[in-house]
Amino acid sequence: MWVEMENYQDLFVRIAQALPTMEELTTGTKVRRKVIDRFVYIIRTTVDDPRQAGKVEYPLYEIIVLAFFAILGGADTFSAVAACCKYKEKFFRKFLPLDHGMPSHDTFNRVFSLIDMDQLEAVLVFFVSQSFQKLRKALKIPEPSLKQICVDGKVSRGSGRYADTSAEIKDIQTLHVYSTEDGICLYSRQIDEKTNEIPTAQAILSTMDLKDTIVSFDAMNTQIETLRTIVSRKGYYIGGLKGNHKTMLQECAFCFDEDYLQKVKNDPRLSYRYTEKAHNQIESMDFTLAKVNSAEGSLFATWPDLKSIIRYDKRTEDLVSHKETKEVRYYLSNLTGKVSEAAMAIRQHWQVESFHWFLDVMFNDDANLTVNRRASGNMSLMKKMVLSLYRMMKPMERVKSISEIRRLFYWGYDEGIKRLLANCDAKTITSAMEGYRNT
Repeated sequence: MWVEMENYQDLFVRIAQALPTMEELTTGTKVRRKVIDRFVYIIRTTVDDPRQAGKVEYPLYEIIVLAFFAILGGADTFSAVAACCKYKEKFFRKFLPLDHGMPSHDTFNRVFSLIDMDQLEAVLVFFVSQSFQKLRKALKIPEPSLKQICVDGKVSRGSGRYADTSAEIKDIQTLHVYSTEDGICLYSRQIDEKTNEIPTAQAILSTMDLKDTIVSFDAMNTQIETLRTIVSRKGYYIGGLKGNHKTMLQECAFCFDEDYLQKVKNDPRLSYRYTEKAHNQIESMDFTLAKVNSAEGSLFATWPDLKSIIRYDKRTEDLVSHKETKEVRYYLSNLTGKVSEAAMAIRQHWQVESFHWFLDVMFNDDANLTVNRRASGNMSLMKKMVLSLYRMMKPMERVKSISEIRRLFYWGYDEGIKRLLANCDAKTITSAMEGYRNT
């Protein structure tokens, strides 16, 4: 039932092995113009301009395209976006009319506070997803038989004001639905101040086609109604358990007594070990699966389609201090294949955590002081899509880190844009591949 999935990292390794170097790709003005024209067309046909027509000085598509390319170059605030546009005006005029010059940072802020977030998200996700799909098609890489999406929330720590006062403005919380297949955030939904991410996650999942898809999430979203929603959409789930379901947590722990652990430790269907060395430490991860009987009247019967419980034992040894740490986690799932399959899904979930880390470290998300929720949200959408494009470029540039991709835009902005747009064009990739194979 479960075939080992190819995530975006595996895909990119294959792309890097197949592609010629970026210097061998065609990066002519015609190619770049075609990709930008496609981006502009999608914006014009998808995003409504909320401003009064008679008072519009800067076309909406110019503002969005300028902001997107400025963020690609490292801008992380509206002031930085405006500054980047000013410095690179000559370059941008190659693609955009800019009849009224460059917008100010106040104009960017004001317009972003008006743009419908759902519409802008649809544009960005479609454009980036289309780029990935074009690469797959050009390189004849098949779609994975089973996909995975991760559900997790994030707080923008710098967006709140006046803590512990009657005028308090709480930090903006956003729920993300993230695809491990391509490394794209499919949905970003700001959470109402008076609620939490649980109903928001359920609402999003209830609209998605989850056939042949694993949905992974942390303990907060391990809720009966959430699981019921996933099952009703034909999906698989794997969710963590913590103290919020104390009785269920204890019941799961009872399933993995010492006798059971010893009995299955050599059974590859039920026991799997993975060891990794990185960052001056060794991590040993043991995964053990127990199938459960959800007979009527049992505690397990209340959880929709529950078929297995996974125990995750993690031991970490610091190679410098030799200090050891241990932890045990439990997961609920309706997967019934080998435990290695569930283990992969659990390990894949770290991608959304890494995604959040990059937003904070590379794009200063926690330092974002924009109070207006919509302006902040739209800026955040841009940053997420730019991060996905950085990931797409990483193997093609044959570099080890996303930071190196960002430095390409810092030190060679014009060249970085050319290379990115070449990646987004299937014909360019295909032509380069054909020439490369014929040499």
